[in-house]
Amino acid sequence: MKYIFDIDNTILSTKGNDYQNSVPIQHRINYVNKLYNEDNYIVLYTGRGTRSGVNYEDLTRMQMEKYGVKYHELIMGKMDYDYFVDDKAISLKELDSIISLNKSSSNYKSSFDSGYNFDDYRRFESLKSIKYKSVLDIGSGPCMLLRWLKNNQIKASYEAMDIREDALSECDCQTHNNIDMTKKYDLVCLFGVSDYFKTNEDEKKEEFLNLLTNAVKKSKKYVIYSLMRKDNIVNKLVKYSLDEAKSVATKAGLEITEIDLDSEPTEYIITCTINKEKNVKKTKKTDSKPRSSKGKKKSNDSHSVI
Repeated sequence: MKYIFDIDNTILSTKGNDYQNSVPIQHRINYVNKLYNEDNYIVLYTGRGTRSGVNYEDLTRMQMEKYGVKYHELIMGKMDYDYFVDDKAISLKELDSIISLNKSSSNYKSSFDSGYNFDDYRRFESLKSIKYKSVLDIGSGPCMLLRWLKNNQIKASYEAMDIREDALSECDCQTHNNIDMTKKYDLVCLFGVSDYFKTNEDEKKEEFLNLLTNAVKKSKKYVIYSLMRKDNIVNKLVKYSLDEAKSVATKAGLEITEIDLDSEPTEYIITCTINKEKNVKKTKKTDSKPRSSKGKKKSNDSHSVI
């Protein structure tokens, strides 16, 4: 098969036209090389110099050699465009999801398994419509949300929680593998934590619902989460219909204020407030159980974890 790959911000991370200082996106280069080794035909197709007329071919070939990129053909002078619409196109998120499925039987083993380009912050746009001073980012990966907050000059304390140690090692903030349930935040985020499934998709959906329900206990005001849409092309991702995505919020004791269908074409981005009435009823129901003073043990549950 023939595969055509862009270079900048696809297999190399490049700021603007600063091609001299491009750095490798290693997990994608590894995948390109894997396809090459499996006898697929690899074409690198780049728009370097299309606007300026500068010839970057020598630099590009040198970088491909330096970073160990295997390919059969390099084509310079890609047409200048704003959007490329094609029935065989694969987005970067879909590419990273495919890579994740191919590289390991473990779910979200590394920080790159979030499936998101480090320059793509569209999924956070809904956060501009709400006000908050403290944030807990569950399944944070390498703190992309923190970068977005700083870029948009939003002043809010930020803490990250992730079970992947290599993801947290990329963070310049307070991090947690487990969460002290006594502390609460204005905003709790769960972006991209709906997992891959191996055999039973329903079990993974129940697992996410349990995580979301615990996340609700951490929030004073808002919870925002993302779920993959049914029409996502990656087979082993847990996918939801719109009605299912709404039902998850209801079951977790949340009231939906916004469903963003535009920022991420393969995801629902769902913003919610805490359904205080429902959660108060749950508390009253628990507190109404008769308690015996005999043999009563002192509780030491201040450090329950999600």
